[in-house]
Amino acid sequence: MPLWMAAESFMTMADFGCGYKGHLLNLSCMTVTVPIPDNLDEALVRELDQAAREAVAVRLYREGKLSHGQFASFLGIGRGQADEVLGRHGVVDEFTADQIAAQVQASRSLRQQAHKQ
Repeated sequence: MPLWMAAESFMTMADFGCGYKGHLLNLSCMTVTVPIPDNLDEALVRELDQAAREAVAVRLYREGKLSHGQFASFLGIGRGQADEVLGRHGVVDEFTADQIAAQVQASRSLRQQAHKQ
């Protein structure tokens, strides 16, 4: 099982808040300590940390507590990478017809402005 899946499963069982307080977030926090054997490679420990961080971010995003931009910022990645992470976790954004129409209109407006220049 990939580490992110294990971390996500753990989070589902233990309902806790976000332990991150940044300029974009101000959520209640709780510290969760997971004992890690001393003989684990440092790279594996970093991977576990990243997997847990991703699991927290994905959960908050699914619950609507993080916007896409906040999600990316929380993980310290760009929006394109954020889409990749969300896809790996099976998160698909669903858009309403009005949201799609607004995006189409915005795209048309930008195209028209570009042709005028």
